[in-house]
Amino acid sequence: MGSVSLILSPQQAVSVGGELVNNMIANKDKKELLYYTIGFNSMLKGAASKLGQSVKKVLPFILEDTPKRVENAADDFDFNTELLDYYLLILDNIIKNCPQEAGSYLRNIIDRLEELLSFDPNGTLAEDDFGAPDGSQGKFYFQ
Repeated sequence: MGSVSLILSPQQAVSVGGELVNNMIANKDKKELLYYTIGFNSMLKGAASKLGQSVKKVLPFILEDTPKRVENAADDFDFNTELLDYYLLILDNIIKNCPQEAGSYLRNIIDRLEELLSFDPNGTLAEDDFGAPDGSQGKFYFQ
């Protein structure tokens, strides 16, 4: 998607980006949600300046979905942590490449990032004296 997005006209990029975002929002299938999320992130890397309307639509979705994924991380740990990783990549690309679109969401973005900073999906901060993990998945620290 990233390479293709470079050759798309602005209208085509808005259309494809909008379709990816619509599918992210509407999709209940985990695998497909992840695919659409990865595709949108790839487009952001290659053609962020062409995706203004799509960015304005995806930001509220990600900001609303992130706390749900953190709260329910243990339900499907691998999927939720991978999806959260891509959400972070999307937020990073939006902040770097679409500052105007991100501007009105900046406070919410910072709040989500603070929430995710205290989430350790690998539980690595809960190691015993010998460096062995305590067996838990997804712990919150620094609260």
